[in-house]
Amino acid sequence: SGFGSGNTVSVIDTLTHASIKEIEVWQNPTTLISNGENVYLISIGKYDREGLGALTVINSLTLTPTDTLTIPQNPGKAIIADNNLYVINGNGLLKINITDSPLSYSLFITGEKVNPISGVIYSLNFDYLDNHLLLGNCKDFMQNGDVKIFDMNGNKINEFDCGLNPGTISLIFNN
Repeated sequence: SGFGSGNTVSVIDTLTHASIKEIEVWQNPTTLISNGENVYLISIGKYDREGLGALTVINSLTLTPTDTLTIPQNPGKAIIADNNLYVINGNGLLKINITDSPLSYSLFITGEKVNPISGVIYSLNFDYLDNHLLLGNCKDFMQNGDVKIFDMNGNKINEFDCGLNPGTISLIFNN
């Protein structure tokens, strides 16, 4: 739904391209990630002062929501690493242990630790070979950015310069 107000996810049969089911979720769903057993859906929510969004957990077999966790400050991009879901929001990078019940989040890395200019973390990825988080720093959206590399304790271990507004971090492994 992007910047809209939609609140459904369509389940599509990949053989027939027909819609199987519409699942009602939080407003403005944007990011889907799966670990096989569950689908983790991040909904940005409304673009207002609170920016209340949500994580909806959907069982992959029954196609039914099993849990919802509200998250403030317009949660967005997310990855799964080590039984945790890492989610960018307006405060920084949140950490959610997806094996916990009930689900809860904690601020893992502040936005200011990645981007001292605006506090915005613009992208993320996970290096599965070295167990490092990579976080994109857009700085002020007018100059070249950088990517900061963090260990799984939230300590910055390296960084490298990149182009303007690093919105996606892709990893390529050579054998």
